[in-house]
Order: sequence, then C-alpha cells, then structure tokens
Amino acid sequence: VNLYFYKMLGPSYASMYHLTPMSFQECVVIFAQNFLSAQYNTISHLPSYAKWLANQDMKTTVIWHKKFLQHMQYGVRNLPKYSKTTWLLKTPFYLHTLDSLLDIYPDARIVWMHREPKTHMTSLCSMTTFFNGMISDDLDWSVVGRTNFDFWVDVFKRAMKARKKIPVKQIFDVKYDDFASDPVDMARRIYSHFGIAWTPQGEKAISDYVESTRTREKHKHRTNIDYGFTDKDIENVFGEYRQKFL
Repeated sequence: VNLYFYKMLGPSYASMYHLTPMSFQECVVIFAQNFLSAQYNTISHLPSYAKWLANQDMKTTVIWHKKFLQHMQYGVRNLPKYSKTTWLLKTPFYLHTLDSLLDIYPDARIVWMHREPKTHMTSLCSMTTFFNGMISDDLDWSVVGRTNFDFWVDVFKRAMKARKKIPVKQIFDVKYDDFASDPVDMARRIYSHFGIAWTPQGEKAISDYVESTRTREKHKHRTNIDYGFTDKDIENVFGEYRQKFL
C-alpha cells in the first residue's frame, strides 16, 4: 500500500529508488524505529530535526539495529540458504554511526564508497527535493538543498573523525567510478581484502544480479538547479578529501 501511494504521488519514484515488497531496503528504516534516522529529514523538510540529529549519539540506535537483525536472523535460522550467511548492509547514514558501530559490531567489515562530492551532494539534494515535493506544494529548492547539504557535511565530518580509529583491515575504500565500471571485479577485490572466499557460485550470483539491473529505468537527477551551495562550499569542505580518496 505504501509503495502504491509513493508511485501515485511521484510517478518517477521507481526510477529514482528501486523498491518492491521483496527487494532490499536500506537500514534507515530500522533506525527510524528508534526515531534517529535520515529517513525523516529526507522525506520531509525538517531543518530543526536535521540539526538535532546531526549531533546525536547513535549508540542506542545501533544497539536496537542489532536486536532487529537478530530477530530476523532467528526467523531464518533453520533455512540452509541463510544459516551461515553474512549480513550485507547499506545506507549512507552509516557514516553517522561509525563512532559507535564497532562497539556494537566489533567484527564489522566496512566498505566506504567515494564519489565526487559535488555529484553526490547534487544527487542527494535532487532526491530530497523530489520526496519533499511529494508531500508539499510550497518548496524552496535552495532552502531544502542547503539544509540537506549542511546535514550531510556534519555527518561527513563526524565520519572522517571516527574512521581514524578503525583498523585498516576492517575498512576498504572504493571509488564509485571504479565500482560502476566493473562491479564484479570490485566485489572480488573487496572479498580479497577481507579474506572472504571467492567462489564461482558467488561470482555468478553477483554477475546475474548486475545484469538484471541493466534494464531498469534510470532517473536523471536535476543538476542544473540552485540547491543553496556553491562550488566554493564544496571545495572548502571536501578539498582535502578529494585529494586523498579521489
């Protein structure tokens, strides 16, 4: 029912964010149950909430997240397909949890995707304004964009500080362009870094999944809009980051 209303309010929703009743979903939905999640300020323009969220300790939310996964794991404990598998989790909001993530998941293996900051921020703002526009007719793109920019800059700075404490063996840096050009090879490199066995069956499963996504309609983000930040703002925040990771 929720998907029906999403598609009714935003017909191009499916091309921006692939979601079906049986597809994977990001962990912001789990975090939202503890009322600490970027899901809220992505769907709605909530500047005071975004500012508050950027300064919250996420440890209790990560603890809840673990309990949630344990609950789901218990439900499939007797199914051979899932009995010895590893959770593969994804959301940009994990950046906001890094300072407490390894306290709760000490054996976590982190893959950090790096993308040109201007492209990334513009895409985020395009997505945020799209969702905001589904529930509001009074939308100032530059105000919504700037709120979004400031929030993710705060999250980014917190994450960069936290990653200094993460052991090298537990983190792997990936350039977005490298991943996009050959996702199967990048998956192989990730497995190698973390000492995970790479099998023909696994490679076929990944290749088949990648191939299945090629026919999906791709959403074109609105990049020629004033989202309230400038190239200078990007350089001031991400200049050093660009040199190190891109």
